[in-house]
Amino acid sequence: MTTVFVATCDLAGVPALPDSLESALKALESDGVVRSWFDPSLLATQLSVKRTELAHLDGLDDAERTRRIADVY
Repeated sequence: MTTVFVATCDLAGVPALPDSLESALKALESDGVVRSWFDPSLLATQLSVKRTELAHLDGLDDAERTRRIADVY
């Protein structure tokens, strides 16, 4: 296995990854190229499922959120 180190200056202009699931979903929705990789009904379903999951976890503390996710998966 080869380890590659990247200097910070080499990352100039590379956008950061989204910092939350909601941010990632918004980025997906706003990126026409990425959206084109998926059937529209599949994408709509995935977005809906993930937003429903977020709604079910909203307001829970980390311990309860972790417990509920562990129970499902």
